[in-house]
Amino acid sequence: MAKDNLTRVLIVDDSDLVRGILRDMLSQDPGIVVIGEARDGHEAVEQTERLRPDLITMDIQMPHMDGFAATEQIMAYTPTPILIFSSAIDKSEKHSSFNALALGALDVMSKPDITVAGFQKLAAQMTDKIRMLARIKVVPHVRGRMRGRDRPLPAAAVAAELKPPDNGQGAAARLVVIGASTGGPLALKKLLLPLPVQFPAGIAIVQHITYGFIGGFVDWLGLSIRLRVCVAEDGEVIRPGTVYFAPDDLQMQVSADHRIRLRADLPPWGKHRPSANHLLQSAGESYGERAVGIILTGMGDDGVTGLKAMRDRGALTIAQDQVSSLIYGMPRVAVESGAAALVLPLERIADELMRVLKE
Repeated sequence: MAKDNLTRVLIVDDSDLVRGILRDMLSQDPGIVVIGEARDGHEAVEQTERLRPDLITMDIQMPHMDGFAATEQIMAYTPTPILIFSSAIDKSEKHSSFNALALGALDVMSKPDITVAGFQKLAAQMTDKIRMLARIKVVPHVRGRMRGRDRPLPAAAVAAELKPPDNGQGAAARLVVIGASTGGPLALKKLLLPLPVQFPAGIAIVQHITYGFIGGFVDWLGLSIRLRVCVAEDGEVIRPGTVYFAPDDLQMQVSADHRIRLRADLPPWGKHRPSANHLLQSAGESYGERAVGIILTGMGDDGVTGLKAMRDRGALTIAQDQVSSLIYGMPRVAVESGAAALVLPLERIADELMRVLKE
C-alpha cells in the first residue's frame, strides 16, 4: 500500500529510452515517486524484495528473465501490484500479456510510440491507473496451486464435445449480459470456465480494457473455456453457447430480434465506450425476464443504471461479492442502489446461472 500519500513505483524495462521517458513522465506527478529501475526480470525480483515498491510497471520481452517469469516469482514470494506494460505493435505480445494476469498481475496497458509525445498522451490515464492499482491488497499467488483446474482445455477435448445449439431466436431465447472492469479478465475466465459447451444462452459482455487489447483477450480466453468466444459484429444473431465481447470504441446493444447491434452514434456513457449501461439497458428492453444481468469487479458505477433497468423488467440481476472482487466499486454501487437482486461470490455465479437457465 502507498505510504505517506506517495505511490512508490519500480520501473522494469530493458530499454534505457523507455525507462527514462517513464521516469520523467511519472516524476511530473507529485503523488508518485520512482524508487528504482530494473533492466530485466532478475533485477526486478531482486529490487522488489529490497525496495518493496507499492507498484511495478513490468515489461514483457526482456533478456535473461522475461516479464512472465519475473511476475511469477514476485507474486509467489513478494506479492506486489503489477501493471503489465505491453507492446502496442506486437499482436502476439498483446495476446500473451494476459498470461501475466493468471500469474497475479493486476492489469495491462499498451506502450505508445516510443517518443516523449507518445507517452505524454498516455500520462493521465497511466498515473490514474498506477494510483488505483497501488491501493489494492495482493496476496501470494503460487501458480502451481491452480494448475489443475485452470489449465487451458486441450484442443482435441474441445473438438470432441458437441457443438452448441444454433437456435438463438424465438420467444424462449435467453441471454446473459455482463459488465466488468479492472480485475475482469480473470474474473470472467473463472466465471465462464465451468460452463458447458451446450450452455443454453448467449452471453454478451462489456469489459473495460485498454484500447487495442480486446482481440488479444478474446483469443486468450477462447483457449481456456469451452464456449465459443468472439469480438461481436454488427447484426449477427446471438447464439447459445457463444460469448460476444463489445469491440473497441463502439456501444454494443442487443435487439428484440436477438441480434447484436453496434452503435458508433451513441456517445460514451460517463467516459466509457463501450459502456455496460448501454448493453444491460438494451437487454432489459429486448429480453425482459428472459435475461440475466451481472456486474463484476471494477471501479466506478458503469452498468448499474442498466442493471436496475433489467431488474425493473423482471430480469435476474447479480453482483459479485466484496471478498471475491479485486475492486469492489461497480458491484458495491449495484448492491447499494438496489440494482442487484443477488450478491454472490464469483465461484457461485456459474452454478446460479445453470440453475436459473434450467427453469
